[in-house]
Amino acid sequence: MEVIELSSKKEKPTKGKILLTGKIRNESPLIIGTGKGDAVDTEVILNEKGQPYIPATSFTGALKHHLENEYETAEIVTSVFGSGDLQSIMIVDDLYPLDAPVVTTRDGIKINRLTGIVEDKKKYDYELVEKGSEFNLRIELTIRDGEEDIESSVFSLLATVVDELESGAISIGAMGSKGFGKITISEVKAYRFVFPEDGRKWLKYLANGLTEDSNHLSVNLKKYPKLEKRNNLLLDIDAVFEIKNSLMIGSSIVESGEDEDKDPDKTALTSREQFVLSGTALKGAIRDRAVRIHNTLSGKNVSANEDPEDIKELFGWVDEEGKDSYKSKSRVRVTESYINKNTVHHERQPRIKIDRFTGGVIGGALFETEPIWHKEEKIKVKIQVKKQKDRDSFWGVGLMLLVLKDLWNADLPVGGEKSIGRGLLVGRRARIRVDGREFEIEENEKGTLDIKGDRDIMEKYVSKFLEHVGRQKHAQN
Repeated sequence: MEVIELSSKKEKPTKGKILLTGKIRNESPLIIGTGKGDAVDTEVILNEKGQPYIPATSFTGALKHHLENEYETAEIVTSVFGSGDLQSIMIVDDLYPLDAPVVTTRDGIKINRLTGIVEDKKKYDYELVEKGSEFNLRIELTIRDGEEDIESSVFSLLATVVDELESGAISIGAMGSKGFGKITISEVKAYRFVFPEDGRKWLKYLANGLTEDSNHLSVNLKKYPKLEKRNNLLLDIDAVFEIKNSLMIGSSIVESGEDEDKDPDKTALTSREQFVLSGTALKGAIRDRAVRIHNTLSGKNVSANEDPEDIKELFGWVDEEGKDSYKSKSRVRVTESYINKNTVHHERQPRIKIDRFTGGVIGGALFETEPIWHKEEKIKVKIQVKKQKDRDSFWGVGLMLLVLKDLWNADLPVGGEKSIGRGLLVGRRARIRVDGREFEIEENEKGTLDIKGDRDIMEKYVSKFLEHVGRQKHAQN
């Protein structure tokens, strides 16, 4: 009888451990969903205690994706995160909350561009974790025998990750291009255990956690060089607006007080005691206006549900009807804007519905809304556009400058109740950075604009867009 000897590849002995800890805070709403629920279309994922948390898979995936897309990572990302047959050296714990995260519900709609009303069966709602919650972060990395030479690169990678998290450059979860999932880190600590001499200290850490005795094992990540960053950002706009009249970003749920009859039928969206200009509303308005500008200048006649191909590539696209597997991730990213309640008025406005035939009020059709009204608010808006790989994408800069012009001049409403004049913003100042060049626009006391930077270059970006749609029009003819 033949004896078959089973053998397995022995794992290399552990030569050291690197530990990174900190607190992760979501600076904007966070959506890590479990799919369709009983009451809403997307439910927030919960742990065994019924608390929202950040799965390690979501956090690790976001880190790896960000590093691979934004940095010249060479082989270090593969060494740390693993790939194919190569085992990862990193273990990330699920990020459990350190406080009591607030879960709320928002809703979304799809507007028909021709009619300006909500498309049938295109309303959806979703749960999210409100901004301002903190989660515990623990990352452990194992340095094995013969791999000591990558230790310095590992620390450089960790230094880069911490720097990106501190600046809020990394987003996790859904709707990242609409301002959701922005996270930051604080109370960062890094430690290095070298075996076998630190073996007892490691066992003590596993039993009791980090103590003051662990301080001599700490590592200063700031002394390590960061990875080389790619220049992927094409356009970066930081602008400040005021409300021209009133703004209504509707809340999906109105919390009733003691007397439900006294509550308004619709209120402005809030988050952590601040009013919100949501990223979904802002990006929806920007995309709609970009399509109109594109179609007007190119002479295209497209249906309300079909964007031009280059707009799909710029703003992202997925086939909701399942006719095509093609999908594209958005290169346009916006942030949510938060408005201090003390800087705006928020008053109710009674409204009625008129019978168009008789001209009288329809019975039972009296309702109240509570928008926010202009006072002394400064609404900060951030819009970014990533470069298109291996292609000239400066035409997109020209298009976004035309959109910004409409938004600046109160010609592009955002949010609900546009038909009665709500949602118009007035630009006050903006800083525009385009591939290393910088421009500043600010309204002076005379009501005219002071522009810093070469105006001719800005005109050239618009000309590139005109040439782009002109070529398309010529190709169609």
